[in-house]
Amino acid sequence: MNKVNNLILKQFKNIINNFNIKNLNINVFSNFKIKIKKNIFLLSEICEIQKIEEKKFNFIFKDEKIFKEIKNKIFFENYGFIVIKKKISLEITIPNLSIEYRNKVLNIIKEEFSFYKNKIENYRKKFLILNKEKYSSIDDVIRNEKLINNNFIKLKTNIKNIYEDFIYKNLNE
Repeated sequence: MNKVNNLILKQFKNIINNFNIKNLNINVFSNFKIKIKKNIFLLSEICEIQKIEEKKFNFIFKDEKIFKEIKNKIFFENYGFIVIKKKISLEITIPNLSIEYRNKVLNIIKEEFSFYKNKIENYRKKFLILNKEKYSSIDDVIRNEKLINNNFIKLKTNIKNIYEDFIYKNLNE
C-alpha cells in the first residue's frame, strides 16, 4: 500500500513540477488528459503535436471522430487558448499572460488534481475489498480498514497541499 501511495505522490509531483504556466511546451501538451465519452486519453495518443513558433502549436489528429468531438466541445478555448480550426488539425496559440489566462490554464492542474483524487479513491476501494478477502475476523477487518482509510486520507491531504501550493505560487507570480 505504501508503494502505491508513494508512486501516486511521485507521479503527481512530477506533473506539477513539469507544468510551467509561462512556458507551455510539447511535453506539457503531450501529458494533457482529454475526456471523450467517459474515456480519458493523453493528447499525445490521439494526435501529433508540432511546435510552429514559440507560442504556437499544431495538433494533427489521427482520428477524425475524435477531432470533431474535441472541436465541438471547444476544449482548448475553455483553457484560454486561441484556436484556429483546420481540416483535421488545430492550431493553438498561447496568449500573453494575464490573470484571466492564468486562472483558465490552472484549470488544467485542477483537472489533474481531480483525476488523482479519483485514482486514490479507486485504490482505496480495491484495498478495502482485498482487506475483506484477506481477513476472516471482523476485528481484523475493521482495524485494517481504519489503517487503510487513514493512509489514503494522508495521501489525499499531501496531494491537496501540493496542489494548493502550486496554485498559490502561480497566481501570485
